[in-house]
Formats: sequence, C-alpha cells, structure tokens
Amino acid sequence: MLVMQGPPGGEIGQFDLDGNFLVDFVPPRVFASPQYAAQAPDGTFYVSSFTQNRVARFDSNGNLLGDVVPNDGRIVGNTFLTIRNDELIVSGSTNGAIGVFDLETGNYLRNLVEPGIIQGAHTVYWLDSGDMLVSDIVSNSIRRFGPDGSYIDDFSSNPLLAQPAGIELSPDGNSVYVANFSDGIVHEFDLATGDLIGELLRAGGNADDLTYGPDGDLYITSYGDSAIYRYDFDAQAASVHIDSDLRGPNSILFIPAPGATTCVLVGASSLLVRRRRLALG
Repeated sequence: MLVMQGPPGGEIGQFDLDGNFLVDFVPPRVFASPQYAAQAPDGTFYVSSFTQNRVARFDSNGNLLGDVVPNDGRIVGNTFLTIRNDELIVSGSTNGAIGVFDLETGNYLRNLVEPGIIQGAHTVYWLDSGDMLVSDIVSNSIRRFGPDGSYIDDFSSNPLLAQPAGIELSPDGNSVYVANFSDGIVHEFDLATGDLIGELLRAGGNADDLTYGPDGDLYITSYGDSAIYRYDFDAQAASVHIDSDLRGPNSILFIPAPGATTCVLVGASSLLVRRRRLALG
C-alpha cells in the first residue's frame, strides 16, 4: 500500500496490508505535497503535487524521473490523478479544470468535461454507463457528465455535502459513497436518484480518498486525523487501520508487491493512488 502525505514534509510511505510501515517509497521533502498517484502499465508511477501544480513520474523504486505535467497554469490545485485509455487525467481543485494529457509525452490533449461547470474538481468516477460523476469541492456538489464530457445534471447538491472529495460505488453497485473533507463524514446516496440514504461512517476529520482493498473492505484517508480508516462491510463498522508513521494522508494506492503480495503505499496527503477498481494480481 502506498500512502501520499502532504505538508509539512511531503512523502510517500509504503505499508503492508496489516498497516505496518515498511519503507519510505519517496522520502520526505523530495516531492512537495503529494496528493494522488497512479501506476502506469510499465510499472512507473505518476504523482500530483497540490502546492506546486505539477505531476511527476517515478520509477518502481521511487526514484524521481522528472515532470510530466508542468506548472503552466492550466491545472491549478492538482489533486485527483488517474490513468485511463493511455491518457493521464489530472483534476484542478482550485480552478476546476480536468486536464487530459498524453501518458507518454505529457502533451495536453483536452479538458475532460464541459468547461465552466466545475469550480473545484476532485474525484472523477466513471460509471458503467460511461457517464462520469465529479466531486466539486468548491461548490459542494456532485455533478454528472456524459461520456463526451457534456454536463447532464447535478447528481447531488445535498446541503450535507461539505467539500466532497472521494467517491466510490457500494459493493452492490446501487449506491454511491462520498467523503466530506470538511467534517470527515462519508455519506451514501442512491445511484439511481441521487437521494441521500444516510451516513455510512465518520472517518475522523477531513476525509479524502475512498478505495477498496484486496480484502473487499473500504479504506478512507483522514487528513485531519493523520490516519487510515477501514470499513468492514460484514461488521458494518469502521475502525482505525493505520494511525502511526503518517502525516496528513490524502490518498491510497494498493499495488502488487514483489512476490505477488499486495502492499499499500501511503504518502503525505494520500496513499499512492490505486485507481478505480484496480485489478490486483
């Protein structure tokens, strides 16, 4: 497991599935404020920096290879990061842009969604229909876009949304979980109607990333608590999974470790970024 951790140091830690710290994948102060990460087919990693508005590439050993997306003002407040169809998608939580870049060259290709709708882009979640749900951390809403990026409607603008960040689908696919960065609450919404079902859990303060582990449990990063929470669906309860050796985790990435054992990377603002239903070998 890789965990991204933001200010003050900025680091990416590697943990095993039991939550034990293994090693610094990227040591403190090598890369400022890592937010999210994504692993490319060639085994390299792309990591976004919120404070420096750039995306860098690292090899499988955590060595910095260089910038892929520069700080050129196109994406401001880099947060969510994912790879889809050989394209790198980068969300701007400050200016609302969602940039699509060529994975190999870093060339800017287009804006993912219709411009002017999103104020603070965070998580981009693709539904099986091809539509996208995008959390708007500034306007406190979840917006829905078609496969071509055209705006459809607001999936939810419920007043309980408070800086919505992470998005995940429920195990049965009938509802959507949304993490509030402001108060740490993860709410559940009906996928078909967008209606609020209720509160799933509270992950301390400043909940950010939501992702499933290889055990089928839901993992939640709590930036405010400097902890990783785990929600057990069988027990219908949440507990702290990691609360040591962390400083401001933002996201998590589950990756296959050497020898085919899955591990987790955690960084100073997030876990090294897995992404949307990542297939683990």
